[in-house]
Amino acid sequence: MLYNDLSGATHQLDEAALALLLDLRDGLLGAGDLADPALLPLLDSLRQLDLIEPA
Repeated sequence: MLYNDLSGATHQLDEAALALLLDLRDGLLGAGDLADPALLPLLDSLRQLDLIEPA
């Protein structure tokens, strides 16, 4: 379960999504890793959660 401070919403994430977010937080993934086509569906689903404020 993930709580979004921006929207006040909670989101239930699967193990793969949570692992990806933790790896991003910890700096374990770079731009090359995120360009992996296998990650695109997962990244698209996470993008819809609005976890960060637009610049």
